[in-house]
Amino acid sequence: MDATGDVHEVRIEPEGLIGLLGIPTGASSIVIFAHGSGSGRLSPRNNFVAAELRRAGLATFLLDLLRPEEEADRRNVFDIPLLANRLKRASEWIKARSETAEFTQGYFGAR
Repeated sequence: MDATGDVHEVRIEPEGLIGLLGIPTGASSIVIFAHGSGSGRLSPRNNFVAAELRRAGLATFLLDLLRPEEEADRRNVFDIPLLANRLKRASEWIKARSETAEFTQGYFGAR
């Protein structure tokens, strides 16, 4: 493991949402990246920002709020209740994991 921590792919069920969770040693806070489409968990720019945050000691969770088949319907990109519920679900998921349950949560999103 390097200074940016071990990053691994995780899935939130039953929604089938996929994310990349990275927790550096000693982290006590996590930044949840929230993107509905276009700039998701695999974005080089998002991964660069996440690596820098981990280097600074913050855990990161890069999450796609829409499944690939949902992104095809552009209405979902603007479905604020759907996206807000998915973000809430991600926050609850982080709280339910023993390794991240006590972490302070923050959010990062870009348009």
